[in-house]
Amino acid sequence: MYEVLEPANLKQLELLKLKSQRRFLGSRQGGNVSLKRGHGMEFADYRRYELGDDPRYIDWGVYGRTERLYVKQFQEEQDITVFCVLDSTASMHHPEGDRKIRRATEVALGMLYVALSHHDRVHITIPGHTALGPSSGAGFIHRIAELCSNLPMIAPDDHKRGLQRFLHSVEYPGICLYISDFFLPIGEFQAQLEALYTHNLDVIAIRVTGDHDHDPSISGDRALFIDSETGTELPLQWSASMAREYAFRFAEHERVLREVTAKYQMHFFSHRASDPLMEFFCRKLAGTGVLRS
Repeated sequence: MYEVLEPANLKQLELLKLKSQRRFLGSRQGGNVSLKRGHGMEFADYRRYELGDDPRYIDWGVYGRTERLYVKQFQEEQDITVFCVLDSTASMHHPEGDRKIRRATEVALGMLYVALSHHDRVHITIPGHTALGPSSGAGFIHRIAELCSNLPMIAPDDHKRGLQRFLHSVEYPGICLYISDFFLPIGEFQAQLEALYTHNLDVIAIRVTGDHDHDPSISGDRALFIDSETGTELPLQWSASMAREYAFRFAEHERVLREVTAKYQMHFFSHRASDPLMEFFCRKLAGTGVLRS
């Protein structure tokens, strides 16, 4: 059983709401804010009166001060679709002891459960493998868990094609959770974000890494690095200075990942698979406003 699906953890997640940076037009009551003209739950702003607006929402007090017609806008909570793209390429499965793919799956399940518990629709895709949804209702989380229970390693080209198929299937805006270790060239990462952005998706990129990603813990003075996705081998003379260079490049890669996501006004989070799972939801994400109580 997944840790995140333990009853005590689900109760904690039910207290949280997934919030978007954008406003979307939904079809049912749900957990995110859309902007409606002339009716709703909570006053939001004024705008100039337009032909066809309901005269009942003209603010005559503002008219008396400005001699211009303004109508009130209101915010209304609506359901949206929360998409999840879960990377299952080889680097997510290696080394096996780091359990990156399992932790990435648990992060996906936790975020999607938050959405489902507030009546939003969810859709998950594992590019190059399969997809499920959109659907709603808290019970749908168990179908997602079953789908993710034994994910295969996906070839990089299959992942790319699967991501393109996902984008072609997106017919309406929503939140997109992109969960991966993001061990890919920065140019390719930027192209993926550009494609998600142009499909009007509010992206939350979550990087899941393992202990060996941070520190390869190599003993001796010889090392053979193997790209788990391409099979490319790189023999190295390992030393303390090489270890420092590795740590610098690892940190620099993440710095640029953050820089690129910020360019598109997207969220970026990093989570180490060995770190406490529920703290990631209840402190790290809740502390930034992506999840709110």
